[in-house]
Amino acid sequence: MIDQNWIAEKLATLDRDDLAKRAFAALKADLKMGSPTLAAFADAHGGVPSSGMFEPDDYPELQGEMDQFLRDRAAQLVEDEIENLAFDLEIESEAIQIWRAMIVPGDWVENGLSEGGIGVCWAFDPVGAVSHDGGGGDETCHDIKMHATVDFYDVDWPETIVLNAVDTDTVGEEYEIRLKPEAHVNLLSIIDQMTDEVLLECSLRPRRISVWEEGYVAKAMSR
Repeated sequence: MIDQNWIAEKLATLDRDDLAKRAFAALKADLKMGSPTLAAFADAHGGVPSSGMFEPDDYPELQGEMDQFLRDRAAQLVEDEIENLAFDLEIESEAIQIWRAMIVPGDWVENGLSEGGIGVCWAFDPVGAVSHDGGGGDETCHDIKMHATVDFYDVDWPETIVLNAVDTDTVGEEYEIRLKPEAHVNLLSIIDQMTDEVLLECSLRPRRISVWEEGYVAKAMSR
Protein backbone atom coordinates (compact mmCIF):
# COMPACT_ATOMS: atom_id res chain seq x y z
CA MET A 1 0.00 0.00 0.00
CA ILE A 2 1.39 3.37 -1.04
CA ASP A 3 0.97 5.87 1.79
CA GLN A 4 3.15 8.45 3.53
CA ASN A 5 5.06 5.83 5.53
CA TRP A 6 5.74 3.75 2.42
CA ILE A 7 7.05 6.81 0.59
CA ALA A 8 9.20 7.77 3.59
CA GLU A 9 10.83 4.33 3.49
CA LYS A 10 11.56 4.72 -0.22
CA LEU A 11 13.04 8.19 0.21
CA ALA A 12 15.29 6.89 2.99
CA THR A 13 17.10 4.74 0.41
CA LEU A 14 18.25 7.72 -1.70
CA ASP A 15 21.96 8.47 -2.02
CA ARG A 16 22.44 11.11 0.67
CA ASP A 17 26.01 11.94 -0.36
CA ASP A 18 24.98 12.70 -3.93
CA LEU A 19 22.02 14.79 -2.79
CA ALA A 20 24.20 16.72 -0.33
CA LYS A 21 26.70 17.52 -3.10
CA ARG A 22 23.91 18.84 -5.30
CA ALA A 23 22.45 20.86 -2.43
CA PHE A 24 25.91 22.29 -1.63
CA ALA A 25 26.32 23.42 -5.24
CA ALA A 26 22.89 25.08 -5.19
CA LEU A 27 23.55 26.86 -1.88
CA LYS A 28 26.96 28.09 -3.03
CA ALA A 29 25.60 29.33 -6.36
CA ASP A 30 22.90 31.39 -4.63
CA LEU A 31 24.92 32.57 -1.63
CA LYS A 32 24.24 36.28 -1.26
CA MET A 33 23.89 39.04 1.29
CA GLY A 34 21.09 38.39 3.76
CA SER A 35 20.44 34.79 2.72
CA PRO A 36 19.42 32.39 5.52
CA THR A 37 22.59 30.34 5.04
CA LEU A 38 24.86 33.38 5.22
CA ALA A 39 23.02 34.55 8.34
CA ALA A 40 23.50 31.11 9.91
CA PHE A 41 27.21 31.23 9.06
CA ALA A 42 27.50 34.67 10.68
CA ASP A 43 25.80 33.40 13.84
CA ALA A 44 28.08 30.38 14.02
CA HIS A 45 31.33 32.10 13.10
CA GLY A 46 31.37 35.60 14.50
CA GLY A 47 33.72 38.23 13.16
CA VAL A 48 31.38 39.05 10.28
CA PRO A 49 28.28 41.25 10.18
CA SER A 50 25.25 39.67 11.85
CA SER A 51 22.22 38.48 9.88
CA GLY A 52 24.51 37.73 6.95
CA MET A 53 24.53 41.33 5.77
CA PHE A 54 27.79 41.08 3.86
CA GLU A 55 29.04 39.81 0.54
CA PRO A 56 30.89 36.47 0.73
CA ASP A 57 33.60 37.78 -1.61
CA ASP A 58 34.48 40.45 0.96
CA TYR A 59 35.97 37.75 3.19
CA PRO A 60 38.18 35.58 0.95
CA GLU A 61 40.12 34.39 3.99
CA LEU A 62 36.96 32.67 5.23
CA GLN A 63 36.21 30.82 1.99
CA GLY A 64 37.41 27.45 3.27
CA GLU A 65 35.40 27.72 6.48
CA MET A 66 32.38 28.95 4.55
CA ASP A 67 32.53 26.04 2.12
CA GLN A 68 32.72 23.54 4.97
CA PHE A 69 29.78 25.26 6.66
CA LEU A 70 27.81 25.01 3.41
CA ARG A 71 28.63 21.32 3.05
CA ASP A 72 27.49 20.58 6.58
CA ARG A 73 24.36 22.68 6.14
CA ALA A 74 23.53 21.04 2.81
CA ALA A 75 23.86 17.58 4.34
CA GLN A 76 21.57 18.53 7.23
CA LEU A 77 18.98 20.18 4.98
CA VAL A 78 18.89 17.09 2.77
CA GLU A 79 18.55 14.81 5.79
CA ASP A 80 15.68 16.90 7.16
CA GLU A 81 13.92 16.84 3.79
CA ILE A 82 14.30 13.07 3.42
CA GLU A 83 12.80 12.57 6.88
CA ASN A 84 9.90 15.00 6.48
CA LEU A 85 8.87 15.36 2.84
CA ALA A 86 6.70 12.25 2.66
CA PHE A 87 4.54 13.51 5.51
CA ASP A 88 3.85 16.79 3.68
CA LEU A 89 2.32 14.95 0.73
CA GLU A 90 -1.39 14.33 0.22
CA ILE A 91 -2.09 10.78 -0.92
CA GLU A 92 -5.31 9.83 -2.67
CA SER A 93 -5.92 6.24 -3.83
CA GLU A 94 -2.17 5.55 -3.59
CA ALA A 95 -1.33 8.51 -5.85
CA ILE A 96 0.20 11.86 -4.90
CA GLN A 97 -1.94 14.98 -5.26
CA ILE A 98 -0.24 17.81 -7.14
CA TRP A 99 -1.07 21.29 -8.44
CA ARG A 100 0.26 23.50 -11.21
CA ALA A 101 -0.73 27.03 -12.18
CA MET A 102 0.05 29.01 -15.31
CA ILE A 103 -1.34 31.58 -17.71
CA VAL A 104 -2.58 30.06 -20.95
CA PRO A 105 -4.40 31.22 -24.11
CA GLY A 106 -8.15 31.46 -23.82
CA ASP A 107 -8.80 28.36 -25.93
CA TRP A 108 -6.05 26.26 -24.36
CA VAL A 109 -8.32 24.02 -22.27
CA GLU A 110 -10.41 23.18 -25.33
CA ASN A 111 -7.66 22.99 -27.94
CA GLY A 112 -4.26 22.80 -26.28
CA LEU A 113 -4.68 20.48 -23.34
CA SER A 114 -5.15 17.38 -25.47
CA GLU A 115 -1.67 17.89 -26.94
CA GLY A 116 -0.08 17.12 -23.57
CA GLY A 117 3.11 18.77 -22.46
CA ILE A 118 1.71 20.44 -19.34
CA GLY A 119 5.05 20.66 -17.55
CA VAL A 120 7.27 18.83 -15.08
CA CYS A 121 7.31 21.49 -12.34
CA TRP A 122 4.35 21.00 -10.00
CA ALA A 123 3.62 21.68 -6.33
CA PHE A 124 2.58 19.19 -3.66
CA ASP A 125 0.63 21.97 -1.92
CA PRO A 126 -1.80 24.25 -3.80
CA VAL A 127 -0.18 27.27 -2.12
CA GLY A 128 2.98 26.56 -4.09
CA ALA A 129 1.28 26.60 -7.49
CA VAL A 130 2.15 30.05 -8.84
CA SER A 131 1.25 31.26 -12.32
CA HIS A 132 3.80 32.18 -14.95
CA ASP A 133 2.96 33.57 -18.36
CA GLY A 134 2.78 30.78 -20.90
CA GLY A 135 0.35 32.32 -23.34
CA GLY A 136 1.10 35.93 -24.09
CA GLY A 137 -0.67 37.49 -21.11
CA ASP A 138 -3.43 39.32 -23.06
CA GLU A 139 -7.04 39.75 -21.97
CA THR A 140 -8.14 36.47 -23.58
CA CYS A 141 -5.84 34.40 -21.39
CA HIS A 142 -6.81 32.34 -18.37
CA ASP A 143 -4.84 32.21 -15.13
CA ILE A 144 -5.45 28.54 -14.40
CA LYS A 145 -4.70 26.10 -11.64
CA MET A 146 -4.62 22.39 -12.46
CA HIS A 147 -5.18 19.66 -9.89
CA ALA A 148 -3.93 16.18 -10.67
CA THR A 149 -2.48 13.04 -9.18
CA VAL A 150 0.79 11.37 -10.09
CA ASP A 151 2.30 7.96 -9.49
CA PHE A 152 5.24 7.70 -7.08
CA TYR A 153 7.51 6.33 -9.79
CA ASP A 154 6.80 9.29 -12.10
CA VAL A 155 8.43 11.73 -9.67
CA ASP A 156 12.09 12.76 -9.87
CA TRP A 157 12.68 12.31 -6.15
CA PRO A 158 16.37 13.29 -5.97
CA GLU A 159 15.65 16.60 -7.70
CA THR A 160 12.55 17.14 -5.56
CA ILE A 161 14.52 16.56 -2.36
CA VAL A 162 17.28 18.98 -3.35
CA LEU A 163 14.88 21.70 -4.53
CA ASN A 164 12.95 21.63 -1.27
CA ALA A 165 16.08 21.39 0.87
CA VAL A 166 17.53 24.63 -0.49
CA ASP A 167 14.41 26.57 -1.53
CA THR A 168 14.48 29.06 1.37
CA ASP A 169 17.94 30.13 0.17
CA THR A 170 17.21 30.12 -3.54
CA VAL A 171 13.68 30.76 -4.80
CA GLY A 172 11.66 30.76 -1.58
CA GLU A 173 9.40 27.99 -0.34
CA GLU A 174 7.55 26.58 -3.35
CA TYR A 175 6.57 23.05 -2.23
CA GLU A 176 7.97 21.82 -5.52
CA ILE A 177 7.57 18.30 -6.80
CA ARG A 178 9.56 17.69 -9.98
CA LEU A 179 8.21 15.08 -12.37
CA LYS A 180 10.19 12.94 -14.79
CA PRO A 181 10.00 14.05 -18.44
CA GLU A 182 8.32 10.78 -19.40
CA ALA A 183 5.70 11.09 -16.65
CA HIS A 184 1.94 11.22 -17.03
CA VAL A 185 -0.51 12.79 -14.61
CA ASN A 186 -4.16 12.04 -13.99
CA LEU A 187 -5.84 15.41 -14.38
CA LEU A 188 -8.77 16.02 -12.01
CA SER A 189 -9.76 19.63 -12.59
CA ILE A 190 -8.82 23.04 -13.95
CA ILE A 191 -10.10 26.30 -12.51
CA ASP A 192 -9.76 29.92 -13.59
CA GLN A 193 -8.08 31.57 -10.61
CA MET A 194 -9.42 35.03 -11.44
CA THR A 195 -13.09 34.04 -11.59
CA ASP A 196 -13.14 30.67 -9.76
CA GLU A 197 -14.86 29.26 -12.84
CA VAL A 198 -14.40 25.53 -13.24
CA LEU A 199 -12.99 25.13 -16.74
CA LEU A 200 -12.68 21.36 -16.54
CA GLU A 201 -13.98 18.83 -14.03
CA CYS A 202 -13.01 15.22 -14.57
CA SER A 203 -12.37 13.87 -11.08
CA LEU A 204 -14.73 10.95 -11.67
CA ARG A 205 -12.92 10.03 -14.88
CA PRO A 206 -9.43 11.58 -14.65
CA ARG A 207 -7.73 12.45 -17.92
CA ARG A 208 -4.29 10.92 -18.37
CA ILE A 209 -2.00 13.61 -19.78
CA SER A 210 1.68 13.60 -20.75
CA VAL A 211 3.75 16.24 -18.94
CA TRP A 212 6.31 16.73 -21.69
CA GLU A 213 6.47 17.36 -25.40
CA GLU A 214 9.07 18.42 -27.96
CA GLY A 215 9.85 22.13 -27.71
CA TYR A 216 8.10 22.56 -24.37
CA VAL A 217 11.21 23.31 -22.31
CA ALA A 218 10.55 26.98 -21.55
CA LYS A 219 6.97 26.56 -20.42
CA ALA A 220 7.61 23.35 -18.52
CA MET A 221 10.21 25.02 -16.32
CA SER A 222 7.71 27.48 -14.82
CA ARG A 223 4.98 26.66 -12.37
